[in-house]
Amino acid sequence: EQLQTQRVKMKLNDWGYCLLVDKISDKVSENDEKLHQLFNWFFLLKSGYDCKIGYNEDNIYVLLPIKNNLYGIAYIEIDNQRYYAVDFQKQKPLKMAINTYEGNYPEADDLIDMSMESNPKIKTVIVEKVLKFTYDGKKYELPVKYDANVAEFFRSYPQTDLDVYFEAPLSDLALSSLSESFAPILQNRNESEAANVLLRFVQTAFQYQTDDEQFGKEKTFFADEVLFYPACDCEDRSILYSYLVRRILQLDVIGLNYPGHIATAVKLNSDLDGDHILYKKSKYVISDPTYI
Repeated sequence: EQLQTQRVKMKLNDWGYCLLVDKISDKVSENDEKLHQLFNWFFLLKSGYDCKIGYNEDNIYVLLPIKNNLYGIAYIEIDNQRYYAVDFQKQKPLKMAINTYEGNYPEADDLIDMSMESNPKIKTVIVEKVLKFTYDGKKYELPVKYDANVAEFFRSYPQTDLDVYFEAPLSDLALSSLSESFAPILQNRNESEAANVLLRFVQTAFQYQTDDEQFGKEKTFFADEVLFYPACDCEDRSILYSYLVRRILQLDVIGLNYPGHIATAVKLNSDLDGDHILYKKSKYVISDPTYI
């Protein structure tokens, strides 16, 4: 009951709730890793989540079925369902030989959903930075505020489906800050020019770096993380641009998944020449937040 109360108070999604359970487990188990995992397993079951325990001679694993796909995390299949060996804070290598059981705990059938409907309400650490870009020969400097703790929350987020990132919101602090900074710049501009201003901002205000160069592995950013980290790549820029256009300009945006590249396309109310695609009988003008 206390966990559920805290979950509501902190606006935690399923993954956030798992992290809360794991933090409490870490405190209770007092550095006993096997007890730590057993505690996680027990409380996730009692919270209504489908969950199994896996074990071998060396380790105990929490095995979770996830509503979305996870990448870079080992799993086993039971009755055509993937059970991921999730460790929440750090990923342990999963040996081939692992034991579990066939039975299911009564009324524990919820799947972990990685979707983010709202950002967690946690202790705020406000950071201010100035983002610079040039449009139509004029230089702009945007003072931006964001919450570093929100970005920290996402640090251990497993790599999951792209739609999770595209549909997740920007934190209230970052959105209000960016909206306020862009208001005088976008004033009296038509929608295509306003979309172009936002495009040039995302293209040039952030340093480009691949995930391998920055992290040594694949990592897709939620929109807040683009503001937090020193560099970003194509999917990160597309996620931020998509959200800014949807929220600030109230225009529909879709993500475009090319082989090895992510971009966006915007549905404008006015007819505009340019490369475009038809999606659900509507014209979307291709807007690439990476290639200038």
